[in-house]
Amino acid sequence: MSSDLAIRCSGVGKAYQLYARRTDQVKQMLFGSFHRFYQEYWVLRDLDLEVERGESVGIIGRNGAGKTTLLRLLCGITQPTCGELIVTGRVAPILALGAAFDWEMTGRQNVLIGSAVLAICVHADADTLIVDEALAVGDAAFRQKGLAFMEAFRRRGTLILVSHDMEQVRALCDRVVWVDDGGVRASGEVAKVLQLYGDATECEEDDGIRFRLDAEARAALAPAATNRGHKKWWIR
Repeated sequence: MSSDLAIRCSGVGKAYQLYARRTDQVKQMLFGSFHRFYQEYWVLRDLDLEVERGESVGIIGRNGAGKTTLLRLLCGITQPTCGELIVTGRVAPILALGAAFDWEMTGRQNVLIGSAVLAICVHADADTLIVDEALAVGDAAFRQKGLAFMEAFRRRGTLILVSHDMEQVRALCDRVVWVDDGGVRASGEVAKVLQLYGDATECEEDDGIRFRLDAEARAALAPAATNRGHKKWWIR
């Protein structure tokens, strides 16, 4: 790994074990070497990412794309299922509510990790700051203070920011990575990647509207097919 890199992900994947019944988890512990009692749910697949020291990188994507899981891997809260992940220096994570919860650990372990994360955020002199929607809550004064803190940090360290606030990404980031369906869909100049993401989001919204209209049309036409005396509705 180059000494100029703070983060390197190569072919990283993360899968969670989904059990249909509680007893299946016990069966997996006892007889897992003979049979698999769970289904794999892959959140990240074959993800490649490099972040240079001192770089400010924004990570964007729709809900469920794998952004928070990626941050949890970078923070060491959970481990990748496959691939190579290298993070150098101290990392201070400021994660969204529940992001530090790991289903593979006990309740006590999750409490200890959550407490440790909060202590790190407040006191650590970190090389890399990882922020996941931390400014989505709070009043205007809190958000302003948070932005000022991140602006000051990015002048001396590496910043990784996950946010749905595109203006915040524009203001704080040198580069944007668009995560979609568990992989990197685009990476590069802030304006260009945000434009690609915005265009794709608009297309998805348009498709959703057309789907709803089609459903309304079918619902409106259904009574006409069974009751010929009722008025027919035609929707273009």
